[in-house]
Amino acid sequence: MDEETLKKLFGNRIRALRKNAGLTQEQLAELVGLDTQHLCKMENGIHFPKVKNLAALAEVFQVDISDLFIFEKPDDKKSNLVYSLALTFKKLSEYELEIVSKFISALFDLRKK
Repeated sequence: MDEETLKKLFGNRIRALRKNAGLTQEQLAELVGLDTQHLCKMENGIHFPKVKNLAALAEVFQVDISDLFIFEKPDDKKSNLVYSLALTFKKLSEYELEIVSKFISALFDLRKK
């Protein structure tokens, strides 16, 4: 993968995570400590963040840094939804995960009937 492609894919990923988190570019830029213009150029695949900003982005989105480099196909809604759910599940407590697991099991039991 060439550098230009990586920047574009990364920018799309950051934009998707930002929108999924319900943040504006201005809000995310403030949380990460970036200039809004720099974030805009990052999302458009023109700039790439410094390592310290990668860590800040991961912290804001509550993901591992490696998760910032998981590039989904833009038209694959199911994959995007599954990944979005996985990110949400990471934020849940063990108790909350148990409740969600029971709910999903009950849902599948209903589908069998």
